[in-house]
Amino acid sequence: SMERIKVGQVAETWIYPVKGMRGVRMNEVATRSVSVVGDRRVAFTEIDGQGTPTLLDTTKFPGLLRYSPRFEDPSDPKDSKIIVRTPEGIEHPVNSPILLEQISDESRRKLAILRMGRGAYHSMPVSLMSLGTIKETERQVGLTVDSRVFRQNLYIETSSEIPYEEDEWLGKLLIFGDNLAISAKLVAVKLDPRCATVNFHPETGESNPNILKAIVRNHNNTLGIYCAIVCEGKIQSEAPVYLASLSL
Repeated sequence: SMERIKVGQVAETWIYPVKGMRGVRMNEVATRSVSVVGDRRVAFTEIDGQGTPTLLDTTKFPGLLRYSPRFEDPSDPKDSKIIVRTPEGIEHPVNSPILLEQISDESRRKLAILRMGRGAYHSMPVSLMSLGTIKETERQVGLTVDSRVFRQNLYIETSSEIPYEEDEWLGKLLIFGDNLAISAKLVAVKLDPRCATVNFHPETGESNPNILKAIVRNHNNTLGIYCAIVCEGKIQSEAPVYLASLSL
C-alpha cells in the first residue's frame, strides 16, 4: 500500500467557467485528463489585433470580474449551459450576441467568443493554495484579502497552517479522499508566478497594488502551486488531503 500522510482537508473547490470572470464555488470538482471539468470552458478573444489572437483576461480588462457566470445545471459542469449575470443584474447565455457586444464596448476591444476544447488555463490545469499562505499574505498586506483574488481551483486547510507549506509538496503526489481506488491524484509541479490579477477586487475589479507588492517582496512573486492530473477522480469539499512520494 502507498505510504501517505494526511496534510489537511479541502476547504473550497472552484471552477471558472469563463476565463477572467468570477468563479463558481462547487461542492466538488472532477479532474479529467487535462483539466478540471468545466473549468475555463469559454473565453473571449480579441479579433482585430495583429498576430496571434489573445484571450481577454482580468489583467487586460479587470471589468470582467463584475460578470458572474453560473452553470444552468451545476451537476454537469462539462456540458451545462453557462449563464452570465451582467453588472446590471441581467442574465444572458454566455454565447449571447448582446453579452458579446456589452463586453466588447466596455473593454473597447473587438471580441469573439471562443469555446475551448480544453480549459483555457494560464499555465497548468489545477491551481491550489493553503489557507495558511493566505493568512500570511494578509498579515503582510495589513488587511483582509479576499481569497477569491487568487483564482485557485482548490483551497486547502492544512493541519499545521504553516504558510507556504504547499511549496514543500513539489514533486510529490497529492491524494484527495480516503478511497484510493477512486480518489483524484495530482502531482505538484511548480510554484505559481503571480501577476497583477491578485490586486483586483474579485467583484468590483478595483485595484490594490499592495497585494502583489507583498508577494514580490516576501515570497519571490509566487503564491500557491500548479499541479498536473495523474489520476482522474472527484475532489470534494472537506475531503482529506494526503501526501505521498512519487515512486517513478
